[in-house]
Amino acid sequence: MKAEDQQLLDDDAAYEQQSNEEHRRYVEEMDKDKKYIASVSMSILDKFKRPFPVDQLKWRKGGGGKELVYLSAQQYQHRLDEVMGTDWQCGYNAVTESGLTACRVGIKIDNEWIWRSSGAGQTNIEGDKGSFTDSFKRACSAWGIGRYLYFIKDRDLPEWATPEGYDKRMEKKYG
Repeated sequence: MKAEDQQLLDDDAAYEQQSNEEHRRYVEEMDKDKKYIASVSMSILDKFKRPFPVDQLKWRKGGGGKELVYLSAQQYQHRLDEVMGTDWQCGYNAVTESGLTACRVGIKIDNEWIWRSSGAGQTNIEGDKGSFTDSFKRACSAWGIGRYLYFIKDRDLPEWATPEGYDKRMEKKYG
């Protein structure tokens, strides 16, 4: 093997080792955050994840005639109010000139703000307003609020997607 080929292999190995080390540190930091959130607030996250009453779900036609289920932004706000009181906030940033908007939702746990965020572009339905609404809902979904809606295939809801079914699962989980 030529010396320059060996050097390339050595450089690749060193880069991979550095990348693996950076990834390991990143995962450790994420684990610390997860453990902190879990130890302090598991009941908060469980309350966020609780499905909404079935009569609050809204349906519309999506691409390919598929039915999509959704909730209004006010329902997400109500859930945050219900679980966190005044210990939540959100903020928006324009990310691109094409209209991508990022929203971050923070909750206060033990006097520390913890944030999760997501973004959305303009919608065909509501344009600029839609990008704010969608990015807010997606940031809430990062906390678990309404995330279950992504897994609903049709109006015949599985038991786990109802408040009663969720409550049964939590009873088994926590006793």
